[in-house]
Order: sequence, then structure tokens, then C-alpha cells
Amino acid sequence: ETALAGRSLNLVSPWTSFLVAVLLVAAALPWFIKGALAPRVLVVAGACWLVELAAVLAYVNSAWMISTAPIQFMLAGCAVWRVLSETRVRQFLVDRLTGERDHLTNVLARVIADNYDGVIVVNEAGTILHSSRFAEAWIGRKLVGAVAENALPPSIAKPLSELFADAPTNRDADRSHQIQVSTHMGTRWIEYVGTLSTGGGRGDTFACLTFRDVTESRARQDQLAYLATHDTLTGALSRDHFLTVLHDKLATHMHHKSMVVIALSIERFATINATLGHRAGDELLRQVYQRFSTMDFELVTHLGQARFAIAVEDTDGPDLALAVFDRISEDLAEPFELEGHFAAVGVKAGYSYADLQEPAGELLRRAEVALATSEGKSGDRFIAYRAEMGQALDSARLLEPELRSALSNNQLRLVFQPQVDLVTGRALGVEAL
Repeated sequence: ETALAGRSLNLVSPWTSFLVAVLLVAAALPWFIKGALAPRVLVVAGACWLVELAAVLAYVNSAWMISTAPIQFMLAGCAVWRVLSETRVRQFLVDRLTGERDHLTNVLARVIADNYDGVIVVNEAGTILHSSRFAEAWIGRKLVGAVAENALPPSIAKPLSELFADAPTNRDADRSHQIQVSTHMGTRWIEYVGTLSTGGGRGDTFACLTFRDVTESRARQDQLAYLATHDTLTGALSRDHFLTVLHDKLATHMHHKSMVVIALSIERFATINATLGHRAGDELLRQVYQRFSTMDFELVTHLGQARFAIAVEDTDGPDLALAVFDRISEDLAEPFELEGHFAAVGVKAGYSYADLQEPAGELLRRAEVALATSEGKSGDRFIAYRAEMGQALDSARLLEPELRSALSNNQLRLVFQPQVDLVTGRALGVEAL
């Protein structure tokens, strides 16, 4: 075709093509190394196509024979190198990230296993993925790989399943709760917190239950609460707690049943203390309260020394207090065995009926006033409160400091009255007034 056209071919040296290829690669290499792989490979393919197109146009129009092999070889080599480099880099990154992931997974598993508290991690299928050694020792079996519903006590498996069921609305999931659990060690109390976590490329959800055994601390709290509301010697209610419960009952029984409070004093307690010792006296008080307990009195308090107070619902009117006192007297009439000795005691009491307008403390005070009046009389053993009793005690209480002041100020004087024989009119003696 060239000869027929009257033209001659102009051959271009392959070294020239090679030099052009080197210059092209050197110019494009910084851009080619960086960036995404796919666009760069597509650009190389486009460059190869343009080189061939330029060579064809040069041949057709100017009879130039350009050797494109060096250029195509260089461009193809760059593309292959870029693909291989990208593959190696990606494989390196994958290996590195996989190694770090496995390392972090192992560290997390070790942290969970070594945790001082009980930790259990469960997936949505109910399989236990991780657990601490404390949790396995506390529950009494190996847990990892087991189904939570079968491996865990029901009281622990239930909160875990509820975490998944109530995930969208469970606002209390991160709050601590206390439950009772039956284990191989017996019945124990745990405090737990359940949390939900989402992770992994597939967005898997995991539930984590962290718990600790609070049986001993709960027992100590219960003991402290008991000591705050009970008498340490007898086990009866403390005075403050007795009044609190009595106040609640008065509010509950308003417009319905009333209450009666009986204050009691154990007679001959001081004699027993002096003859048998204080340990025997303390044991006597404990046995007295035990006898009260067998009578099913709900509210009993130890007022101190040998005094107690009892509150009962008034169901029978005025006869109730007397019936209760007779029952107590009969029960306490049985001798008490105290360190090998038998002791008999008596009882005196005073009582008051609940006035719904008066506080519980006033009701107890009136019963104690009636008791003090009973103790001051030799015959009466059971006395109801009357308003004048308080006045008499107040007068005696006020008179005592006045007498002390009179003695200190030498304001007392002795007056004598003569005793005279009415027949003879002779003085027989005198008497002090």
C-alpha cells in the first residue's frame, strides 16, 4: 500500500520507543503508586489503547513505523507490578489486623477469665462465649460453649434471656439488681448488672451478665438493720421502732379498731440481780420476752431494766386489757430456771387506751405513768391511766427540786406540838410536825 501510494516507510528505532516508554512511566509513576488500584489499571489500559491508536495514525498518515512493543511492555509491567503490590499490601494488612484481632480476643478472654467477679457472655443463640473462673467455680460447672438455659440456674438464665427480649425498651438493663440463686453451695444472694453490646461486621448482639456474691454483706446489712430496730439483750423491739410501728397501726386502725398499750414491771428483779448476779438477771429478761413471744403479742418492747410494754388491738373493749394482764400474770407465775436456780417473779402493770388524736409516744407515756402509780401502791397491781395521775407525778417531780433548794438555803424549820394529859394538864411530851 505504501509503494502504490508512492511513499516510503520511515522506521522509528525501538530504542526511541523504549525511551518514550521510560519517560511516560517515570512521569506517571508517582501518581500511579498512590490511590485506588482499579482506576489506575483502567488508566493504564486506556494509555495502551491510545499508544496503539497514535501508532496507527502515524502509519496511515505519515508512513511512520513506530514499534509500540516497548511502550506496551512497560505499561503492562507497571500494571502487573501495581496489582501484585496491592495484593501483597492487602495481605499484609489482613494478616496484621487478623493477628491484632486474635490477640485482642485472647486478651479479652483472659481478662474475663481472671475477673474477680462472675462474668458470663452469651450470644443471641443462647450459647455462652466467655465466662470467668469465679463464675464457673460459683455455679459449679464449665460454662464456655454450653447453652445458657441448660447450664445456668433459672434465676440467672432468665435475666439474660430478658436482656435480648426487652432490648429496645429495657431502660433498667444497666442497673444493679439482687436475686436469690440456688447453687451447689446452697441458697445464695447475688447482685448483678446485665448489659447488651453490638459488635462484629455482622452486627451481632451479645449479653454480658456481671455478678458478685453478696450473701455475707446482705447478712451483715440485715444484722445492722435488726440491731437498729431491736433490743440487743432480749430481742424485743427497740423503743423507737415500737413507737414507729404503733404509729402506723394507729393510722391504719383510725375509724376502726383502737389500740391498748400495757406497760409492765417485773417484780423481784432487783433481788435476783443482787443474789444470783447480773447474768442471771439478763437471762431472766430474755426468758420473760420468750414467754411474751409464745403469747403471740405482735408489738413488745423492752423499756429498760425490768420494764416491758405491749400493744394489742382493742377488740373487746375495757375487758381486753384486764384479760391480757391476767394471761401475762398466769404465764409469768411459772418459776424461771436461772443457772441452776429457780426464781419466781410477779408483775405490775399500767395501761392506756389509744386516743386517735394523740401520738403513739403519748400513749406509751400514759401507760408508763399508770405503771409508776401502780408501783407506788402496795395493793393495786393493774391500773388504768387517769389524767390526775400525770398531775400527781408532775407535782412530785416539781416538789423534789424545791425541797433540795430549801435544804440548801436553810429554809426548813422544825415545829413541835406538845402532848398533854387532859386529866392532869401536865405535858407528857412533844411531837415534831
